[in-house]
Amino acid sequence: ALGMAVNHWLLPLELSGNECVQLFARAQGQPDHALAAAPLLLTLGLDAALLAQPLGCYSLGMRQKLGLVLGMLGSPRLLVLDETLSGLDA
Repeated sequence: ALGMAVNHWLLPLELSGNECVQLFARAQGQPDHALAAAPLLLTLGLDAALLAQPLGCYSLGMRQKLGLVLGMLGSPRLLVLDETLSGLDA
């Protein structure tokens, strides 16, 4: 499987982080991947309170972290990164 994390996802800013993770997991036909992403989300500092907020409230760095998680859903064998670390919060 191939995963991809790009610099700018074109996602509606009214979607929450949780909704994005669920959307990507369902698009892969693997809704359980959303649950599997929880440890990585927490490791990157994306907690439940933040994930409940719309993307429009996220900083660039928070969106980059979420994009990295979206690309890693399903544990792809190959992960393509397109400036994903640019603007990433520490």
